[in-house]
Amino acid sequence: MDYGRLPLMFDAKENEDLFHPTNLEEFLKVLKSFAREKFLRPDGWTVEFFLHFFDIMGQHILEIMEESRTSGRISRAINSTFLELIPKSSNPKNFSDF
Repeated sequence: MDYGRLPLMFDAKENEDLFHPTNLEEFLKVLKSFAREKFLRPDGWTVEFFLHFFDIMGQHILEIMEESRTSGRISRAINSTFLELIPKSSNPKNFSDF
């Protein structure tokens, strides 16, 4: 294994762990550790949604995660970000008003 290309913030054992497959139990444990009533995605689905339907879609999400891990690529649909500017005033006119 070429550790020269891996993040320096992990030791060798932790770097190796990054390359091991995830299982459903580990995925569920991490999901349960997330704060409640928080939005995970731009579509507004909460942690509670994923926990409630974990038995139906957990395996599918795990397969997507594993495909991403093994291919080294993240789907554009998953790796999207939406930014919303919050105005500082009631009548914003330029970027400094946000």
